[in-house]
Amino acid sequence: MFRNKELLDIGIGWILNDKEINIITLHQICPENLKDMTNAKFYKLTLKGIK
Repeated sequence: MFRNKELLDIGIGWILNDKEINIITLHQICPENLKDMTNAKFYKLTLKGIK
């Protein structure tokens, strides 16, 4: 998604298809490594502001 420029990091959030999204990461590792998004087992993308 980054290589194709479908997902853009704007510094204060993420943009996908011209909409701001949240990225929720699901880890299966030690809690001290949770800040690194690249170590996540799964990712969930949601539109920002919609629950």
